[in-house]
Amino acid sequence: MTTLHRWLLAFYSSLLIAVCGALALLAWDQERQLDVDLRGFRFVSSITSGESEKGAFILLLWVVAMFGVITMLVAIFPAAKARRGVFRLRQASGTIVEVSAESLESLLEDELERLPDVRQAWASVSMVSGIIQPDVTVVIEPSAHVAHVSAAVVHHTIETLKERVGLTHVNRPGIQVSYEEFAERPVVAQRPAGVALAMAGPSQPPPAPAPAPSVAPAGSARPEDE
Repeated sequence: MTTLHRWLLAFYSSLLIAVCGALALLAWDQERQLDVDLRGFRFVSSITSGESEKGAFILLLWVVAMFGVITMLVAIFPAAKARRGVFRLRQASGTIVEVSAESLESLLEDELERLPDVRQAWASVSMVSGIIQPDVTVVIEPSAHVAHVSAAVVHHTIETLKERVGLTHVNRPGIQVSYEEFAERPVVAQRPAGVALAMAGPSQPPPAPAPAPSVAPAGSARPEDE
């Protein structure tokens, strides 16, 4: 929500609360009248009703006014956004340190890749309302158990931020797990087109097969030279 949107929301909320208050006052004291006189324009308003109807109408106006109060608070106090960059953090000892998001992410990635079943790890660290929010993506072995690896990653992430960095306010990390799909099948290197022909030179026709030796029939006798 931009600053202009917050100003507009605050204006409409205050206008809604004012209208509800004026109508509730007219309904409560029905002898009063709302008289607006602007030169050639005059507006007169009053409410006449029974006691039960007056109470129900005031209750409805109260509900609508509470909605205006809520929207006014939303406009004045916007929701906290996740921040990145350099964080000012309070350690368990009370010391305030400044740590960059990149250094925390590198530390988490190095620590998580030391786990037995983790092939690769990527970390993202942000701060929401003064609390560190880590998010981790890991690539695990195909034979690994997802539940066990997820629990180990969560425990190791929180322990690293609390023990190594000394942070006290750390949210439970978001974990995304994927399998190493290429671990079970060999990688076949594909030969680029044209390389084999360039190495072997021009193609040669296949050699002609050698003629088969002639064999004389079993019953025939070779003539002898005289």
